[in-house]
Amino acid sequence: MKFFPLKIFVFLALFLSAFGAGLRFWPDMFSVSAPAAPASSAAEPAKFHLPAGKDIFQIVQAKEVWPKIVQATIDPIDVYVGQTQSLSIVIQSQAPIASVVAQIETDHGVKVLPLVLVGPTAAADLLPVRFVVDDNNHLAFVDSSRSLAKAGISLAKADEPPKLTYSAKWTVEDTHHKTYRTTFVVKDSEGNKNSITLAWSDACSIPDTGNWTMGSDCTLPAAFPAEGSVDGVDNGNATIAHTLTLAGANFVFNSGKSISVTTGHIAISSGGQILKTNLWREDADNDQYKSSAEYAADASSTLGVGVRAVRRYTVSQAAYDCYDASSLVYPTEPDYKSTSVGGWGWDYDCSGVIEYQNDNDLYPWPTDCTTDPYNGGCVTFAQCDNNVPPTPGWQYYPPGCGGSQYVVNSCTLNPGPGCGGGILCSVVNGSISLVGQYCK
Repeated sequence: MKFFPLKIFVFLALFLSAFGAGLRFWPDMFSVSAPAAPASSAAEPAKFHLPAGKDIFQIVQAKEVWPKIVQATIDPIDVYVGQTQSLSIVIQSQAPIASVVAQIETDHGVKVLPLVLVGPTAAADLLPVRFVVDDNNHLAFVDSSRSLAKAGISLAKADEPPKLTYSAKWTVEDTHHKTYRTTFVVKDSEGNKNSITLAWSDACSIPDTGNWTMGSDCTLPAAFPAEGSVDGVDNGNATIAHTLTLAGANFVFNSGKSISVTTGHIAISSGGQILKTNLWREDADNDQYKSSAEYAADASSTLGVGVRAVRRYTVSQAAYDCYDASSLVYPTEPDYKSTSVGGWGWDYDCSGVIEYQNDNDLYPWPTDCTTDPYNGGCVTFAQCDNNVPPTPGWQYYPPGCGGSQYVVNSCTLNPGPGCGGGILCSVVNGSISLVGQYCK
């Protein structure tokens, strides 16, 4: 067996090292796509936002619903395995109560927890009544006796059923990284049933414009991605057919519009609010795509001096604008550009990936057809012996965004004088043209 001298191995190692380094410093040479994103942390799911500590919720429901769930208290809402959680609700019923249970749904199951009667609810333990439902099932504000009288609503009735408190405690047995709902179910002796579901893990999906009818229980937390603590219907009516939980958030509807509470409930925390006003959002570049800025709720725009704000319902596109400082940049932008956007770059369509118009599918590279600087034609390295015309493509390497490079448009074999039949010297006829690289 023969062994290669050590210096040959050293030479090969140095050559491969230098060649690899060259590839690293010439990124456009072999790829026209953006670098791969880091591996996701799917093993650690993103946790939805939960209020910290204890919270008390006023429950708004239709007038004809019995038994009524007046108030609910969770202490604390965000709990962990081994901790103790206290639950209590205040009930009004025209008939004796048969049962009160809480159903706590977490990642791996449902805990059913019976609640027991504590006794009559003290007035000091009740939140001030801020909202009621009139005879037309429309939400009304408890802001003055005049407005309530106009809506045909009376808060105080001498013969109304007493308010009773039911409560229970439990030791948390499961996580709630993905699923977390607290449902209270109340039944009376006459077979009437009422229930609310505080769907902590289920976000509301409210359209930017028009009417909204709840399709399922959902929660607006005190803070959630992109929208801050404000959401609602703009230029439309809301129909509450499930439980809408306002866990510290503000829900907005416009003057002249309504919130109808039909078969559902609104659970409003002590820090939550319902506002009759307008919803605004930022669209600085006026391209009809919403920015990721928060909504603002006010009769007129309050996004700040020098900020272009528009009513939410006028923003016609559902997708977010990834760069609100230029109207050239917006989701689904179809055109490739020859220049980048200052302060932003080349991602015109908000895809998160730089897309090349003249990529390697259109102009292959490496190609076996390159310009012969001496004969004005082309030289092929691989096709000479087989007499097969080589593939056209980039002359040297694909250019980067905004750059340009020659493309060999055609190559035909022309074995003539001087070829010598060698695999490295077949002269062919061809043409080249300068092509710019557009991106988006």
